[in-house]
Amino acid sequence: MSLNLVNLPPEILLNISNILDVSHPPSLVAFARSSRGCYGVASPCLFRTIKLIYQGNQQLVQEVRRWQQLLRRDCGLAHVRKLILCDHDVDGPKSKMRREHGLPSTCYLSLTRCERYEDVLELRSSWDLYRGWVAPDDSTISEDDWETVGHLIRQLTGLTDVLYAYDAQLPPSFWQLLIDKNCRIHHYTFDDQALVTAATVLPCLYSIGQRNAKRPSQDVIRRLLSHRQRIPDLRRSFACLFADSLGNYTGDGIKDSDGFTSAPECLQIDRSNKPFDSFPPFSIPLSVVTQSTFGNLSALRTLKLNVPVEHELLPPPDQFPSLATLSFTCMTSPASPSYWEVVGAFLRHLPCLTTLRLTDWKRSISVVPVLHPELRILDLSTHLVRCQDPLRNDHILGLAELCPHLEELTIEIRRSRGDAFEIALYRALGRLPRLQHLCLKLDASPAPFISVVEPDGSLRQDTAVESWFDAWDTEYVRHGLNPHRRGHIRDVFVNSAIDAALAKSIFEVVDSAKRGIQGRGPVLPLESLTASAFGGLEFARRRAMIPPTVKLRPFLTALDRKWLVQREVRDDARDVLHVRELDRERREERMAEMLQRLSVYTSDLKEGILEIWKRTWSTGEHEGGGETGPVRRRSARLAARASGATAQPGLEPECPPVEDAWWDIWKSWPLALDF
Repeated sequence: MSLNLVNLPPEILLNISNILDVSHPPSLVAFARSSRGCYGVASPCLFRTIKLIYQGNQQLVQEVRRWQQLLRRDCGLAHVRKLILCDHDVDGPKSKMRREHGLPSTCYLSLTRCERYEDVLELRSSWDLYRGWVAPDDSTISEDDWETVGHLIRQLTGLTDVLYAYDAQLPPSFWQLLIDKNCRIHHYTFDDQALVTAATVLPCLYSIGQRNAKRPSQDVIRRLLSHRQRIPDLRRSFACLFADSLGNYTGDGIKDSDGFTSAPECLQIDRSNKPFDSFPPFSIPLSVVTQSTFGNLSALRTLKLNVPVEHELLPPPDQFPSLATLSFTCMTSPASPSYWEVVGAFLRHLPCLTTLRLTDWKRSISVVPVLHPELRILDLSTHLVRCQDPLRNDHILGLAELCPHLEELTIEIRRSRGDAFEIALYRALGRLPRLQHLCLKLDASPAPFISVVEPDGSLRQDTAVESWFDAWDTEYVRHGLNPHRRGHIRDVFVNSAIDAALAKSIFEVVDSAKRGIQGRGPVLPLESLTASAFGGLEFARRRAMIPPTVKLRPFLTALDRKWLVQREVRDDARDVLHVRELDRERREERMAEMLQRLSVYTSDLKEGILEIWKRTWSTGEHEGGGETGPVRRRSARLAARASGATAQPGLEPECPPVEDAWWDIWKSWPLALDF
């Protein structure tokens, strides 16, 4: 690479560096390593954001020292624009490995996209990354620790933003240092105590978030708004609420906002994910987000309502003239039948909406009237209620006409054993000319119960016999799963089984459909596909029936794979596709844990579900994905981990018999492309 780049003007090299930073960070690292000159050009991107994770004084001192040495060596002190102070190691073992090699644990490639640079219009922000973290029991930081960080900050001459996500309160001396640096402060653990401590520096606050490590009072919204009235330059507000925080909230009691000196650009309300906040569900009236509450909303560009939203007193869409990004969570059981019509009209008439995340939409109601023709990014998910409503497909078949400008799409698709209708849905997505990034959530939920009239006129719950069932499939499943039939269990297995070959095949089907697009301007190739299955455990339940999840969970855990298919970024190899499994380590940990529990109902497995599993993949080929050796070794490691055994250093554990390693004896059914 260096031979081709060495003679290019610095302006072109800088442009290349900026493009790689946005589109493909690993390529930026390769670009920086190609020559000393390229490294100097890429340094502003590599050192734009640094992160310090507080895990004790000794670790913090070592981390700061490593950063100082690296930045001084590479003249990078002036390149740092954003400093993140947090209390959680998001990179886990990779960070430990970097520390062992003398590198900062939070170097460039370990940062997420929103940490490197944050676009207020994107659906995922730094707040989404940090809000779910649980604070350590001891969250105090000594003055010496603060002084260590302060010494580094004084050397960062170009620092503009400080993101703080730690529960310890910032001391006045540290606040004063940030004032002197004229930094924008993003305080994600803001509370009443922080308000008192930071009373003199409120004008520096640009973002505040209430992560609520402790249970809040009923007036959490009022407290957040009272903070806002005292922070003139605040642009972004986040609140993580508990179920009791808005139970009786009506929006009353909020003072007039005429005194606000700035207009918010981002508002976000989330539900707390603390264990003691699981029940009951709650919702908020959208009247919370009004001009009387937050002031002038003309500049509001991003609104994320990640709690169910009621439709009473819904403000008119013209109150949000600049709103481009909206995350909207629907109520799963609205009291009014007009709820869906009112919400749909509100979403459809937002004038500048380009990014929409719509959560828990009702499956029986078409989403077609809701979709805005100018959408560039769409994330659509429905509320699955144990097979009561099948997933609609009308919006998928007409999506190319409804939203022709879509570039990123996350959508649910009903799997049907890879038949011609399922393929037609993939090809319908391929008719989107600008679609580049696709995330498919493949619905593998079973068929619902049907009601059968007995001769005496009574009703009995049963399950349908599908056209592809043979005599064995029509038999009812034993051991408490009746009236489910063997064929329904087998369908769930087939629809949940997503391997690398199937993920790649889906990518090729979607991408090949783009070749037939004509007369719609430039057609962009598909760049990435993420595919995973869900819903396999959502069997309809009835009284006196053992939940099928008890016996199906081990098998669906074995099938639980999430794949990422990416097109090669090099111009001379654009036809090459790279496929890799996401979160493989976590999946293997879950499987090892599940194997430890199988002894509880081993006899049931051998007599019931395991028989269906073996018949589903009774091809005689005992490999998963076509790699017998690696799969057998992984199976041995899982079996050893489940039994608590450890292999000797340098030796692979003994491979279990093929019948015992059933969790890797499967592969996806191919798409029926020949029909």
